Amino acid sequence: MKNTIRTFLAIRLANPVIQKLQSLIGDLKRLDIDLKWVAPENLHITVKFLGEVQLSDTAEICRVVAAATAEHERFKFETSGFGAFPRLERPRTFWIGVDEGRQQLVNLIESIDVALGELRFPLESKAPHPHVTIARTRREVQGLERLLKRIQSLEGELSMGLSPCNEVIIYSSELRREGPVYEVIGRAPLARKK
Repeated sequence: MKNTIRTFLAIRLANPVIQKLQSLIGDLKRLDIDLKWVAPENLHITVKFLGEVQLSDTAEICRVVAAATAEHERFKFETSGFGAFPRLERPRTFWIGVDEGRQQLVNLIESIDVALGELRFPLESKAPHPHVTIARTRREVQGLERLLKRIQSLEGELSMGLSPCNEVIIYSSELRREGPVYEVIGRAPLARKK
C-alpha cells in the first residue's frame, strides 16, 4: 500500500454553477477542438496543490487548514469571465475567473498558504488568481481562433452565477487514464457570519 497520497485543497461550486459550466463546455466541445475538458464532477476552485503527502501527515494538514479557515467568515463568489494560462495566444489551461468575492477568496487562499508554510509546504511565489479550470492542452491548439470567436460571441453570458464559500475541502487525487478521481479526506469550515 502507498504511504503517500496526491493532495490538493479546493472550493466546490454550487450545483447551478456546475450546470451552467457544463452547458458552456458542451457548447465549446461542438467546435471540435482538441482539448482535454474537465469533467463536471471535477470542476472546482483550487486553493493549493500539495502534491504527494505522507498519509500520516493528512490529519495535521486538515487541522492547520481548519484553523486558517475558521478566521474567515463565509461569503459568496461569482464565477465569470474567460482566460487562459500562461496567456490566450499560447494557452495551456483555459479557465473561468472570479468576479464578486474575488478579494475574499484571495485573502482566504493567502492565509491558508501561510498556515501550511508552518508545515514546511513552500509558499506560493505568485499572487493567487482564483479560477475554475475548464480545459487543458498539451500542444498548440488548432482552431484557437474559432474558440476565441465563440467566447467573444458569448461575452454577456459568461457569468455562471454565485457559489457559497462555506468550507475548503481537502482532496486526494488519483490519476487514471480516464481522468483524475477525487476523494474528500477532510473539510475545513469557514466561520458563520456574526
